[in-house]
Order: sequence, then C-alpha cells, then structure tokens
Amino acid sequence: MNYDIAVIADIHWDALDPKKQYHELQFFNAFVERVEHLDLVVIAGDVFDTKILLNSKTSLKALQWMSELVEICKKRNTKIRIIKGTNSHDNNQLDAFNGYDNGTDFFHIFRQCTSEETLPGMQCLYCPDEVMSQKEWEDAYIDLLYGKIYDAVFFHGSFDIVLPEIVNQESEFVGAKGIAFKYSHFREISHVMVGGHWHDGSASEGEHMYYTRSYSRWSYGEMNPKGFVYLNYDTDDKSYCLQRVENPYADLYMTYSVDTRSMPNVDSYQGLIQKIHEDLQDPKVHIRISIRITDTKIENQNAIDMLRRTFIDQTRRVKIHLRNEMKEEIRKRDQERTERIRDRFDFVRDKNNTTSQIIQKFIHETKDVDISLEDIDRFVTKYMR
Repeated sequence: MNYDIAVIADIHWDALDPKKQYHELQFFNAFVERVEHLDLVVIAGDVFDTKILLNSKTSLKALQWMSELVEICKKRNTKIRIIKGTNSHDNNQLDAFNGYDNGTDFFHIFRQCTSEETLPGMQCLYCPDEVMSQKEWEDAYIDLLYGKIYDAVFFHGSFDIVLPEIVNQESEFVGAKGIAFKYSHFREISHVMVGGHWHDGSASEGEHMYYTRSYSRWSYGEMNPKGFVYLNYDTDDKSYCLQRVENPYADLYMTYSVDTRSMPNVDSYQGLIQKIHEDLQDPKVHIRISIRITDTKIENQNAIDMLRRTFIDQTRRVKIHLRNEMKEEIRKRDQERTERIRDRFDFVRDKNNTTSQIIQKFIHETKDVDISLEDIDRFVTKYMR
C-alpha cells in the first residue's frame, strides 16, 4: 500500500498574535483539503507555547483551527494523530481536544509512547516528550523498543546526534532529566522518522530522520524555511518520498551585523539604512541591527543615536542590539591589573609576616630600597608610643 501523510509540529499557539497565527495555519488546512490524496495528519507536539486561558483570543482561535481541521479530515476520511510535546509548552492542554478522541479510529492523542497499525499494513510508533529519566523511559517501553520493526516513527523530542547540548541538561521538573532518543537504535527499528522539537532542523539530521521545523517563525537565528512535511510511504518496498512544504506567510527575522571599525563616520550607515527601509516594505520582515563596538571614536554614539531616531516608529519590527567590546576589553585589562597588584602585594595578606616585615617588603616593592627590620622596629616603636 502507498500512503500520503502530512506532519506538522511546533505550532506554538500564543507565540504569535492569534489572528496572524490562525491566518498562517489556514494554508495548512487548505493543503489538507485540496491535496490529491491524504491518509493521515500527524501533529508532532507543541501545539501550544504556554498555558493559556480558555476564554483568551489565542485559545478561541486554536480551538477554531482544530475544529476546522477535524471537519476537513472527516470529509476526506483522513486520520489525525497528535503527539504530546514538551510539558512546559503543551502543559496538558491537549485535553481540550479530548472530545474528538471518542473511541473511533479517526482521532487519537498520544501522551505515552505507543505503537499502532495506523493504516492497513503500516506499523507506526508514536513517541511523545515524556517527563522521566532516560532509564525509566527505556525500562517502561522495552517491549516497544526491541524486537519490532516500524514503518515510521513519529516523535517529539531530542535525538542524541542532533542536539547534544540539551541531551544531558536537567529538566525543568525536579529529579527528571530530558529524554534523548538514541538515533542508532531507532535507525535499526524504523524505516523513516519524522517529528518535532528542533525548530530549525537542517541537513545535519541523521539518515532517514527529519525534523519538520516549526510551522511559523517568531525569533531571530532561524533562517531555514518554515512549514511542514509531506511524506509518501510505500509499505511494500519500504521506500518513501519526503517533501518540505513551506509556509509562505511566515515572518522573516533578519540580522544585519555591523563592526564599528568598518564604519568611519555617520554617513557610512546610509547604505544600511536604505537597505533596511527596502526590506521593511515586506510586512513579514523583522530586522535586528547587531552592532559590535570595537573602537572608541565619538562617531559611534552619533551613529547609534541616528539609527534609533530613524526607526523610532518601527520599534516593533526593528531592534538595535549593542555589544560594546571596548568595555569588555577595558574590564579585562582592569581585572588583569588588579590580579597583578594582588599577586605583587600578596605578602600583606600573609599572616606569618609581622608588621615590620610587611613594611619592609612594601618599601622594597614600591621604592626599591632595602631597610633593615631593626630600623623599621625603632621607627614603629618611636611613633606608636
């Protein structure tokens, strides 16, 4: 059998203005409705960004979006599977969709690692982001993780080869560490892995493992296209074709880096200002001007003031970030000087030295003059009476 699957993750309701977020997600719903054939929609975690009030604008838009998606999928006989994401994001709020999970095979929410023959002849493993230690997780699901082969694994979380910097970090929950899926093992028990958690997933992913990336963009440093994954899988020969579908409505967060040494005067910034004005013609664009202050010329502050005045009406879309490396250099030199002085006069703190010995060594260090301890003692005795 040949199946078509749409996988979306890291929607993060409440990370954006809800009207804009709803508008962006209409593109996904339209794809689900109009694509020639679709058997399954997988929402791979982090539907929500944070805990939200039920009567908030964000909640109402999220519920409206899900209701519309469900109706589209019902008409098309397309199944829906949702995986719980990071607890600090989804925060048990997937319970709001429990009404759709009514015991039929149409809609399921997975809060624990679960295997399922989701489609005839297609064995799937769903791995949510659970709050337990690595050992607890492996012990709990030993029957699922060993001795079986899955056509597809859908997940939310970190793989050890992709995000090593967060693999061993302490969880926000006391006593628990974040689970790191072991790529080498999952590669042995599955033909393809698709999921969420890494918002800017790239070519450094492992073979047959793909992060969908977040559907939208709301921060700097994530330049890869946003959107979702469209997967075609053949259960007969275990082959697949995976396409990334870009969200054309995602905002763009661009950074311009400036080194003040390359800007001799205020006029040097005019080209940058003109380019930013051109970029801002696109309402989706946000700009960060990252300025490294690497010299001490007075024009630096004049230029920064000019940039702030120029974009004073665009503060929501234009951010100016300063890094004064000269201050850091001065602080570093002062620290080194303090350490040299402390080492030079370390004898003052030596409790084994008498007052006369400290005075003797101080005079030697500062005046390069040697005075006997007897002379110092006489002087101290004379004036300390």
